[in-house]
Amino acid sequence: MEKPRYFLAVFLAKPEKENGKIVDVGYDPCFDEPPSWGICRPTVRKYVKRGDVLIFVAKIGNSYILKGWFEVGEKIGYASALERFPDRHNVIVAREAPSVENTVFSYKESKKIDKNAIPLFLKRIVSGDSIFYQNSKDDHAVDNWKCRRIFHCNKNAYSNCIKENKCVKEHSFDKMQNYVVANKWEDLDYLSLDFNDIKNEFGFNKNLKTPKGQHNIMRFDDYWNGFEAFISRKKVEFIGRAGGRKENTIF
Repeated sequence: MEKPRYFLAVFLAKPEKENGKIVDVGYDPCFDEPPSWGICRPTVRKYVKRGDVLIFVAKIGNSYILKGWFEVGEKIGYASALERFPDRHNVIVAREAPSVENTVFSYKESKKIDKNAIPLFLKRIVSGDSIFYQNSKDDHAVDNWKCRRIFHCNKNAYSNCIKENKCVKEHSFDKMQNYVVANKWEDLDYLSLDFNDIKNEFGFNKNLKTPKGQHNIMRFDDYWNGFEAFISRKKVEFIGRAGGRKENTIF
C-alpha cells in the first residue's frame, strides 16, 4: 500500500444549538458514523486516495477550532452514496425531481440562459435506466451541483455543454467515484482546541488563508506526528478533567 498523504482542510462551521456540536454550514464534511465528504473541494476529493488522511479545521467567526480527522476508506459514486446515506445533506442527488425548480445560476456563461427554459441536461443526470435530480436539501446553483460538484467541469467544458445542449460527461456518471467515506476517524470538537495553539505546539507556520483570503487545502505530511502526539496528550488531560469519561472518539 502506498504511503498515506495528509491534508489540512478548513470549512465554515456553526455550533448546533441542541448539543453544541460543530457542524459544517452545508453539512460537508459530515461526521456521522462513518464520516463522509461529498460536496466541497471537488478537485481534492477526486485527487485523494484510500489511506490518505484529512484533518478538518472549523472556522467559526474569527476562530479556528479543530473538528477532527478521518482516513479515506472508500471512494464511491453518488448512486451508491444515495443508497447507503439517503438522509445525508452531502449526497446531492435524488431520484425524485424537486417540487420547486432551481433557477439560480453561478457561472457567468449561464447569463444567456432563459430561467424559464433551463436546458433539461442541467436539471438531471441520466445513467442507464436511472434518472437522478438535484437533492432538494442541496442549495447549490443549478449549473453548479452537477457540473462542478459531481463532474468537476471547468468553465470551458461547461461552455461546450451549453453549445452542444447536452452533458458531454454524463456517460461517465457510473464511473465517478469521488464521494469519500472514512474507515478510521476521530471527532475531536469536544476538546475545543484552538488551532493557533496546535500551530504553536509543533511549529506549523503556514497561513490558513491564501494571499487572496481564500482557505486552501494544504499538505500536512511533515506535521502529522507532532499533531498526533499533541492530540493524544490533550485527550489524556480531558479524560482526567472529566473523571475518566471519553466522548466522541471513535477508533
